Amino acid sequence: MTADLGAGTDKATPVAVPPRRDAPATPVEPSRLGQPDAPEASGDVAEPSGSAELGPPPPGFAAARAVADAVLYEGYLLYPYRRSSGKNRVRWQFGVLAPRPWVEANCLPAVTMAGSSDSWQQQTECLVEAPPSAVIHIRLRFLHLQHRSVQRRNERAQSTEAELVEAGSAEAELVEAEFVEAEFVEVDAAASGDHRYLTFDEAVEREIDIAVELSELIAGPCQRQVFFPATESVEPLGHDTRIVRTQQPVSAVVSLSAWAAATPFPAWQLRLVTENTATDLATLASRQEALHRALLATHSLLGVRDGRFLSVLDPPAWAAQATRACENLRTFPVLAGAADTSDVVLSAPIILYDRPAVAPESPGDLFDATEIDEILSLRTMTLTEEEKQEARATDPRAAKIIDRVELIPDDVFARLHGVVRSLRPASAATGSIASADVVAVSVTDDVTDADAGDVTPSRPPATASAQEPSPPRWWDPEADAAVSPDREAVLVDGVRVTRGARVRLRPRGRGSDAQDMFLDGREAVVEGVFLDVDDARHLAVILVDDPGADLHRWYGRHYYFAPDEVEVVSPADGGTAPAVEPGR
Repeated sequence: MTADLGAGTDKATPVAVPPRRDAPATPVEPSRLGQPDAPEASGDVAEPSGSAELGPPPPGFAAARAVADAVLYEGYLLYPYRRSSGKNRVRWQFGVLAPRPWVEANCLPAVTMAGSSDSWQQQTECLVEAPPSAVIHIRLRFLHLQHRSVQRRNERAQSTEAELVEAGSAEAELVEAEFVEAEFVEVDAAASGDHRYLTFDEAVEREIDIAVELSELIAGPCQRQVFFPATESVEPLGHDTRIVRTQQPVSAVVSLSAWAAATPFPAWQLRLVTENTATDLATLASRQEALHRALLATHSLLGVRDGRFLSVLDPPAWAAQATRACENLRTFPVLAGAADTSDVVLSAPIILYDRPAVAPESPGDLFDATEIDEILSLRTMTLTEEEKQEARATDPRAAKIIDRVELIPDDVFARLHGVVRSLRPASAATGSIASADVVAVSVTDDVTDADAGDVTPSRPPATASAQEPSPPRWWDPEADAAVSPDREAVLVDGVRVTRGARVRLRPRGRGSDAQDMFLDGREAVVEGVFLDVDDARHLAVILVDDPGADLHRWYGRHYYFAPDEVEVVSPADGGTAPAVEPGR
């Protein structure tokens, strides 16, 4: 089996990737792994045609492309898109799969669905309804770090070259070639003509397509090796300046398996695991060095022909228990593609809802998909000419953003101001928004109980859910009403901590936000106890000696710390309250 995996700026020769299995089985034929064209340095990737034998991926892959690209470049560069900006000096926050020895030596273990912490592995599990003859398509996507080094020949090299040319001998020319090559040195910035170039880290898109019959996965786990070799390319910028782009090798393994799900109707539980397999990176290496050997913004598209995936967020009742048994680590699968299909799943390190979509009004990516396009565009317009020049020199993608914002037509900009997607009917009795699964009752059919003051329907509700509404899911905005940070509590060293308690901040040595280190030992007031989607508690605090404490409290701006990152100074009630269970 061969796969054209690409290698930086040039077309790559195929790299042999023989399949391995945990159990004996018939080897997968070469046609079972698609062969996409190698991506160019610009990041443009040709659409793979898929296996000739098993057919191309489902159409939903193309429909999900825009959202997948937003995941791929989320946080790639942030406003103001300048290299000198502090936020652009600490990059690559999602879906980082680094070499396992380095991760185990330098990162805290995090068992979570969110992929915001560095790891060496991702695992996706979901349910699929399909006959064994159905074809499963996998598209693994990630960014491969590429260092862009701006280099100039120093004065000594230039003067030596002049002397050698003057000598005019063949021997002198040979010495010149070797000597001058060695005297190029990296510089922070250089100019050539009207263009300025900065030393910076770029990224190259990588895609691997895999197609395999479901029956083969049921017979036993299947693995595919992924390897991108080290590369180097040189771009001359005149006689004394050049750009050298280098990439370190990246290796990984993709494992696929499937087995019968514990459901009353036929369904299969599908597992996709992606692991970084590099072992030659020193455990004492810096994170920057580890990133050069890592898969960045790693995510996957899963597709099925002649079948359908079941939503992990909203499965049918008969599959709810089996869905809860799915274990997703540092990635989360949601249905993607067209609204009327379920043949594609996007498994991303950022938790999304089913069938996410990029707003049609958005004229282009700003690498900050949860921010408001209008605000970011307006802010970008306020950059000075010097700042815009630096942004253009930082990265070609940043240059495209600056140019697009400067030329955005008025009618396109007006559409960014806002739009109403849908309207839900308001309950005539209470004026509140009616839930989607509750049938609203007409006012004319209601009878008011004068004694009790309640509104009593004159006929039974049309649905059982109107009588006994199910609790809202965690992603539903209505779920916020079930949690009250003002009343939630958590145990810290046996002391019950609630709003109003005073704590001393003790951030972890590893795994904490870098800025938290500056708050070590400071005293703070707990403003609330918040829960995330993994049911983990976080203390929202405001510093006691912060001159802007009242303003932060009014705005609701807090620092967030885990319970094991604080010491209790005094509980909210002034004493040690009875211990409570940490559960909700």
